[in-house]
This record gives sequence, C-alpha cells and structure tokens, in this order.
Amino acid sequence: MNHDDEKKYFELFALKILKEYQNVNIDKLIHDEKPDWQDISNSIGIEITRNSIGTQFWSELEKVKKPIPDKNIEKFNNRFRKNGGSVIPIEQARIIFNDKEVKDSFGFNDKYLYIIPSYNDDFSEINKSITEKVKKLNSIYKEMQDNRLFIFSPIYATEKMIENELQNIIKIQSEKKRKFNIVYVCLLHELIVFNIKENSYKCIQMDKDVFNKLSEEANKEVISQK
Repeated sequence: MNHDDEKKYFELFALKILKEYQNVNIDKLIHDEKPDWQDISNSIGIEITRNSIGTQFWSELEKVKKPIPDKNIEKFNNRFRKNGGSVIPIEQARIIFNDKEVKDSFGFNDKYLYIIPSYNDDFSEINKSITEKVKKLNSIYKEMQDNRLFIFSPIYATEKMIENELQNIIKIQSEKKRKFNIVYVCLLHELIVFNIKENSYKCIQMDKDVFNKLSEEANKEVISQK
C-alpha cells in the first residue's frame, strides 16, 4: 500500500470506528483536506493522523488472513521481522520462557511465537502530533465550531498515563484560540476519548472481530476507488 492509499485507509478506518463506537453520524461528512472530514451544515471537522512509529507494522497485520499455511509462512515471517517484530520457533520459545503452554496469541501459525516491536510506552509522540495539528487548526484549517482529532498509535497506556494525558492535551492547547474539543486516541483495540470541554475521558474496549471487520471494509473501499 503506497502512502496515499495508506492515508485514505486510515481516514476511512477512523470514520468507521467513530460510527461504530461513538455513534457519530457520518452521513454528512465529506472527505476533504484541512481537516480530513467535514460536516459543513453542523460545523464539524475531524482530522485523522497516525504516529509514524509502528503504523507500517500494524497496517500490514490488520490485513493478514489467518492462519497462514506453512508454504507461505517464511515469507510472512521475513516481513514480520522487517517491520520490527520478532519470530521465535514455538519449541525454542517454551525453553526461553520456561513455559510448556506458550503459544502464539495472534493465530498466525502455531509453529511460531510472534512478538510485536517495542515502542516507548508514553504519549510523547502523540503529543507531538497534537502540537502540530493544533498549530494548523489555528492557521490553515477551515473554521469549524466542533473540531476533533483522531490519532492512531501503537503504544500501551495505563489508566494513570491516560489521566495525565488529559491534562497534557489541555495544556498544549491552553494558549490557542481554536482548540480540539475532542481528541480520540486509538491504541489498537482500545479507543480513548478525551473530551476537553468536559475535562473528562473514557476508555472503550473494541471487539477484535468488529475492529478487524471495519479494517477490512476500509481496505476494500480504498482498493475499489483505484
């Protein structure tokens, strides 16, 4: 998937997640730039972005059909490693972890254990994205009354980290005239909704099967538009 197609995929995927888990009415949203989605009649603008770290890894994984047959497994394993992950034969993994019950939780192939890349589990990259986007919101984005930002990120976050992040977002925007009133952060199968106006947040656990279905739908739509 080239850069333009990947951008379209994430923009469509985000919209589908918001419809499914936030009951966002997407019927009047049109695809544009600055911001990516616009509902002119209701003055809503939604910008979609993703941290560059890890997006290649996750975007490829979402489209893998499981299980992977043995005849294709070496090719997949090479790509998994290239994108930063680790692949360990299952017998070796059981010795390393001293656990005879170790098995692959992804369901790719039961002969291997797949370990995702390690990233800094903090909001630093997310906050860089927010800082960049809020500057653009105040300079080049179309003026809307309801401004929202949706960020895809591969990090793992604790409840305390999420609680602190709400205050970080408020601080980042504090001196700006125009602000994002809602910031959505998608951490794989968890959607965090930061409501800046209400000074609150909530964490939504997304069903993996539904999440994968929405991802596949977005991917098919990108392909059909070519």
